[in-house]
This record gives sequence, C-alpha cells and structure tokens, in this order.
Amino acid sequence: RSRLHDLIDYANAEFSNRLGLSGSGTQILPVVLGDTIRTVRIAERMHLKGFDIRAIRPPPVPAGTARLRMTITLNVDPPAVARMMDALAGVMEEEKA
Repeated sequence: RSRLHDLIDYANAEFSNRLGLSGSGTQILPVVLGDTIRTVRIAERMHLKGFDIRAIRPPPVPAGTARLRMTITLNVDPPAVARMMDALAGVMEEEKA
C-alpha cells in the first residue's frame, strides 16, 4: 500500500511539473480538455506510444468537459510515469486547439 501511495504522490508531482496542471491527489489523474475530438485524438496518439490513457467524453461527463484519464497502478514505476508525462506534454503541445 505504501508503495502505491508513493507512486501516486510521484505521479501527481510529475503531473504538475511536466504538464503545469494540479494533480488530483489520487491515483486517477484527469486532464479536462473540453473538446471531444481533440481528447480522442490525444488518447489515440498516446495509445500508439504504448500508454493506456482513456478519452472520457459525453455522456458519462457533461458536454464540453471531455477529458483524458490516467490511472496510476502498481503496474508502472516512476520512470514509466515520467515517460508518460513527457509523451503527453509533447502530444498536447502538438495538438493545441
């Protein structure tokens, strides 16, 4: 349990440092983008890079609040989290609206 909490703390810090976004403090890290098409496109590009980042879009979330969702589990380690955050920052920059 403590290993998971340490990893969650690390992921939230990297989320803030690399993406400039406030972490959730939990193992689920959402990136609210708003635009459904952009959200799906970024999730697809991240899947191609080997990262399981999900596009969550209406109807499960309100219109205009489409988001990416990352879930931190013990199946990853800090270097993998850092690679994911770097990749996501790059893809988000390339996919600016």
